[in-house]
Amino acid sequence: MFVKVDHPVAGKMTQPGFPIKFSETKGDLSKPSPLLGEHTEEVLSGLLGFSDERIKELKNSGII
Repeated sequence: MFVKVDHPVAGKMTQPGFPIKFSETKGDLSKPSPLLGEHTEEVLSGLLGFSDERIKELKNSGII
C-alpha cells in the first residue's frame, strides 16, 4: 500500500500508493509530487497559450 520515492529535496520518502487496483491500469505512483512552480512554464505555455516573451515578462516582473 505504501511506496518509496526519491524526492529531489526531501530525499527518499514513503508515501501512500494508489489505493484502487485495476487489472489493466497500473496506477503507479513512483514519482514524488512536483515542487512548487516546477511546471509553471509548461502550464502557462501549453495549457494557457502564453508566448515565451510573455512568460519572460512575468518572470522579470517577479510574478512567477
